[in-house]
Amino acid sequence: MKLTVSGRHDIEQLEDWVVDKFSAVENKSVEVPDLGSPVPYPPENLGKLVKFVPVKDKDIITLLWILPYVQKDIKAQPLGYYAFLFGHEGENSLLSYLKSEGLANELSAGGDHELWSFSNFYVDISLTKKGLENYEQVVEAVFQYAKTIRDAQPQEYIYKENNDLGKMQFEFQDKVNALNYAVSLSSKMQILDDSNVGQILRSQYIIDEFDHGKLS
Repeated sequence: MKLTVSGRHDIEQLEDWVVDKFSAVENKSVEVPDLGSPVPYPPENLGKLVKFVPVKDKDIITLLWILPYVQKDIKAQPLGYYAFLFGHEGENSLLSYLKSEGLANELSAGGDHELWSFSNFYVDISLTKKGLENYEQVVEAVFQYAKTIRDAQPQEYIYKENNDLGKMQFEFQDKVNALNYAVSLSSKMQILDDSNVGQILRSQYIIDEFDHGKLS
């Protein structure tokens, strides 16, 4: 169990209330079961093409990779590095190429973590009608871009550029709803320990390590 309290009172007052109200909660030392066994995505369930008819008049293709579990790697955050590259919208980016070919309108990329046992990385692309008709060309472009990134190897200047943007977002972030913020922090605390809990406020924006090995 994790607890976050947000309030206008000073830390000492909040701490007194927390100790008074929650010290009686019993620690039952429950162990989280291994939700990664059996393997959620065995090899025979990968490499699939799934088609469905959308409700809205919008055509989207999603490419999804199942990866080893990296959620607790809060300092290097390898998925953030690749989300920055795939989601880049400038010159020579994946999106700029797809737009120039008339295949796509929008693109987003990111990572997620499931069942405390595996992570995933996705690329969402909003297609034009031409892109829908030629979706195989879109898929080929994504994998060619991925190959280019792999062949180039992790670059520290990319990490620094991503981090500089993250620092600006962190320092000038908008005020958020206190309740939602407390819930979000409590959730994040589930993956942190004494060695990295001090990074909880900035971890969404700032990557503290450039680890070539973890990015390769």
